[in-house]
Order: sequence, then structure tokens, then C-alpha cells
Amino acid sequence: MKKKEEEVITRTTKPKAAEHATEATPVEETRLRWKKIGGGSLRITLGGKKKIIKPGEVFLAHESELPVAFMDSLQCLASETEKKINKEIVAKQNAVPAIYELQEAEGTDDLWNVVNPEGKAINEEPLDIDAANELLNSLS
Repeated sequence: MKKKEEEVITRTTKPKAAEHATEATPVEETRLRWKKIGGGSLRITLGGKKKIIKPGEVFLAHESELPVAFMDSLQCLASETEKKINKEIVAKQNAVPAIYELQEAEGTDDLWNVVNPEGKAINEEPLDIDAANELLNSLS
């Protein structure tokens, strides 16, 4: 009887350990130093843990972890270069790859098609380069 109980216990604990490994925050985004200014305390979740930030307290957090409503009561203590690097990293993570592209129409020299990822032209007739670029820009 004890062997069966031990097997059940080990089977139930393994998935929990795997779940905690997937909850980690991205390594690329750096944590910035923040200072709580003004009165009152701020209750937020940082890194999966609930924290109470008191007035004047300095802490580390990702900008995405902080509530937008309380940004006026927080002061970033990081240097301008650290802020710029962090914004570039976040922009790269949120960047959407180009979906449509230009492809020269078959049998013509100066006409182009705007094609989707499958290679199908979305325009009805081949377009000159200016009209094709305008259509491409309107889709982006």
C-alpha cells in the first residue's frame, strides 16, 4: 500500500515543479530602479510575489509590472541609457514582422504585386511601383 501512495505523491509533485519553471520573467528585459514618492503605500505583484511599497522605498521592477495608474507616484532612478536600452528591448519583443511584401509580376518589367505570406497576390491587377508601395504602406 505504501508504494502506491508514494507513486501518487511523486506523480502529483512533478508537474508543479515544471509549472514554476515556465512562470519566470523574460531575461532580456532588465529591471529598473524605482522610488515610491508621495504618501500612502502601493500594493503590487513583483516577480509573482505580492509586495507593499512604502513611501520613499527603492525597489527593482520591470516597467511592465507596474500599474499605469500609479506611474505618477513612482520615480525611475535608472540612468537615461538604461531606460533607452530597456525600451529598445521591449520594442524588439513587441515588433510585428512584415506580413506583406512586394513581388514583381510575371511577364512584366515595371508592374508589381503585393503578396501575403502564402505568396498570393492581394491586388486584382499588377500595379506600378508607386501604387504598390502605397498599398503596402497602408497595410502595415
